[in-house]
Amino acid sequence: MKTSESIAKIAEALCAFQMEVKDAPKDSQAHKYKYADLGTILELVRPVMASNSLSVVQMTCNEEDRVGVTTRLMHVSGEWVESTLFMGVSANAGMSLAQAAGSVITYCRRYSLASALGITQVDDDAVAAPPKKAPPKKEENLASKEQKEQLVAFKADGCMSPRRMAWCKNVDNWNALTSANANTIIDECELLKREKEELKDE
Repeated sequence: MKTSESIAKIAEALCAFQMEVKDAPKDSQAHKYKYADLGTILELVRPVMASNSLSVVQMTCNEEDRVGVTTRLMHVSGEWVESTLFMGVSANAGMSLAQAAGSVITYCRRYSLASALGITQVDDDAVAAPPKKAPPKKEENLASKEQKEQLVAFKADGCMSPRRMAWCKNVDNWNALTSANANTIIDECELLKREKEELKDE
């Protein structure tokens, strides 16, 4: 990968872009798999790139028996990042060498662009599928009547910390108090009660 001398502004713009852009839907069929074609990806990213002062240019190149694409992401500030992807070309059945080269170039453009922008491809049905329900919460044993009565007594005696007293004023907290949490508060109250008694003795 190559970059301009500074990439501070383009890095900030790419961060904003990636927070807004969505992954590309697989809306094209090839043999036994689906994919997002180049047109779909460009249609998806162009508006979001423009709103973040970004643009892209993809230039073809060749090296011996390989063709490739250099993808350069540019920011309005003049900063840029680029990378080049090469692939070999061979004539396929029913396709001339020139047609095969064009197919490889399109392939390189599609993968280079998605990679440079940090997006991936998702299945259409996966996008449309309803969100999975969260697993039910594990039920906890609520505080017993005796535990609550004991806490009320501690509260009346002033043996509950101010933080716990404020917490117990909330009806929802009190009603959802678990047995384990009640025992924790009872232990704290007993400790405060002993400390108060020790201070009296002194």
